[in-house]
Amino acid sequence: DLVYSQLRNEYLVAYEINQADVAVRRVYSPGNFTSEVMVANWPDAESSPAVAACPGQNQWLVAWQNSDPDIYVRFLNGDSSVDGGPVAIVAAPGIDRIPAVACLPGGAQYLVPWEYEYAGGLFGIVGQRIGINKALVGGPIQIRPVYGGQTRNAESPAVIGGYLGWSAAWVQERDGSAYSDIHAKM
Repeated sequence: DLVYSQLRNEYLVAYEINQADVAVRRVYSPGNFTSEVMVANWPDAESSPAVAACPGQNQWLVAWQNSDPDIYVRFLNGDSSVDGGPVAIVAAPGIDRIPAVACLPGGAQYLVPWEYEYAGGLFGIVGQRIGINKALVGGPIQIRPVYGGQTRNAESPAVIGGYLGWSAAWVQERDGSAYSDIHAKM
């Protein structure tokens, strides 16, 4: 994943290493990268990194899934140094996978949506807000729950923060069809 910080006039690239660890590098001018910074390198596998920068904050947030699979985030300082330990966004029974992350333009909160497995094995989209102070804000948000009679998944969440709030989008498989649509919610 890739994000741009207006404050620093830099990019942060988050990526997997051998489908086992998550690392980042800053791009601070065309073709110039910083050294690799390990964000998640536990004994189990970490994958599917997503990254965000808050306008006006000298901070980055990286989200990923581990092999349980659960969703974690880690804050990085503007220079991409690690700022504290991982924060569990969700560490519960069931499958939580494929996170995304974005920040509101006011720079006080991030939103991390992910694919969540509901009873019956279908996936919907759930999200969790987290403040720039590393504290979870409220409880999980049901962005696209699984409804009665639904037979297909919601997957591949994306999110952006705007002045009017959050906008989340996902791929929605069509019931009774091999096709999918893009759905969104503000």
